[in-house]
Amino acid sequence: MGYLGRRIGLSQDNGDSNPGGAGGAVGGGILDLFTHGYFERQGDLYNDPGLPPAGLTATGGVISDYTSGSDVYRAHIFTSSGTLNVTTLSRDSSLPDTIEYLVVAGGGASGGSAYAGGGGAGGFRTNLTGHPLAAATAVTVSNSPGSYSVTIGAGGARSVSFGTDQLGSSGNPSAFTSPIAPQTVTSTGGGRGGAYIDQGAGAAGGSGGGGGSNSGSAGAGNTPPFTPAQGNNGGAGNGTGGAGGGGAGGAGVDGTPTDGGSGGIGIQLPTTYRDPASTVGAPGPASPPVTGADTSGKYYVAGGGGGSTYPTGTPGGAGGAGGGGAGGIGANGGDGVVNTGSGGGGQEREPGPATQSGRGGSGLVLIAYPS
Repeated sequence: MGYLGRRIGLSQDNGDSNPGGAGGAVGGGILDLFTHGYFERQGDLYNDPGLPPAGLTATGGVISDYTSGSDVYRAHIFTSSGTLNVTTLSRDSSLPDTIEYLVVAGGGASGGSAYAGGGGAGGFRTNLTGHPLAAATAVTVSNSPGSYSVTIGAGGARSVSFGTDQLGSSGNPSAFTSPIAPQTVTSTGGGRGGAYIDQGAGAAGGSGGGGGSNSGSAGAGNTPPFTPAQGNNGGAGNGTGGAGGGGAGGAGVDGTPTDGGSGGIGIQLPTTYRDPASTVGAPGPASPPVTGADTSGKYYVAGGGGGSTYPTGTPGGAGGAGGGGAGGIGANGGDGVVNTGSGGGGQEREPGPATQSGRGGSGLVLIAYPS
């Protein structure tokens, strides 16, 4: 038996510190600092895992922790305006104090009256490496100051039409605002769709609104040479067919003399921001347009609204995957799904009572970082 400090048991060279060891491997008493240091130098400690790697920590939104390969990530999901509060910075040099973001603006409402164009999706911005709409800008955060404002853009307001052409509203911007200039990230609201004849042009936006019937022109999206790109153009109206609004993943489809155009496809959220328990996003195709995305057909956002047409019974355009509202058939236009930034579907008014254009879906802000 050996004694070291106030520890009783086998000597350090003959025993270990495994609590399950035989022959008194662990003695009683309390270790003083000198003894504790001695055991560490022996290199045979069982109960000292040391400090785990630790990245920055923050509060705000709905928090989701997940594993990607050997890395542990934390995501903050904001479906309403709020604040990301950075509480501590990384104590591990391999985990930088930078964040990955995804900012989706509110979608545009469709046009009013008959044959209306669909609303465009809100702008989609991210800095996630490899994403087709990624910016190259890294955002470094600090806990002094540590409050970062998050603004969720509302979807465009609907219009009600009876006998006159009226217009819905374009969507509102979403933003992640850093107190450390110039790192604010803002996505542009989706353009509203066009109405009939006199107000047939779709509005420009993150993605452009679809043109109303009778050759309403397409709304422009923030596409190249705009940098970074945020979405796509709407389609053009034609005859009695209103066009679809643009989506983050594709342009709106032109109307035809007899049919409304479909809304542009949205885009699937990258794995970094997805939580299987979350309802964020809307259904999309199982073959996603983003390389490396899963094939679940879930988690799409920023689809364009479908255009409407006349007469009653003629199909309206489908909403773009990711939450776009469908074009109405003698009825209201479909609404964009909330917190997807999708555009509203065009209303089809005639003949019959007043109907409403589809309103745009509200936006979304997602923040992620290794932890």
